[in-house]
Amino acid sequence: MIRFFKRVLRMLQAAHMPSWLRVILLNKSGYDIDSTALIRSGIRFYVSDLQMETGSFLGNNCALYSSVRFPCKVIIGQNSKIAPEVVFCGSTHEIGTPNCRAGKVFNKDIVIGDGCWVGTRSILLPGVTIGSGSIIAAGAVVASNIPENELWGGVPAKKIRSL
Repeated sequence: MIRFFKRVLRMLQAAHMPSWLRVILLNKSGYDIDSTALIRSGIRFYVSDLQMETGSFLGNNCALYSSVRFPCKVIIGQNSKIAPEVVFCGSTHEIGTPNCRAGKVFNKDIVIGDGCWVGTRSILLPGVTIGSGSIIAAGAVVASNIPENELWGGVPAKKIRSL
């Protein structure tokens, strides 16, 4: 029953309402979101654990996914800004047999360091860590860890330059 109410609270937040109220609802559902975080509307929350630090921002229509059966945590560091429609994909499959290539499901946490900027419609795949001060260009697909203070972009994301 508690899981049901958490789910309802997470769905309610998608409506247009002040960000401070959205933060309260999400914290009541079990997430750890700093009161100074700004969260826009239309976000889909399907992760078991979310932590947003001081001054962080999550843009409209982002999606945070993981398999329901396995825990997955997303951490967004201090003053990190996530543009609209970014996808956090914390869940994937092992490569299976020829009869079913989507094998066993597993989740991995996604961590964004302090002061990062993730561009619109980027996709962050399971287990990636973005180092503090880094930028992810719009539309990038991040499949590996990003060091601190670097600009990455493309599909798959590659280093463009140091910052």
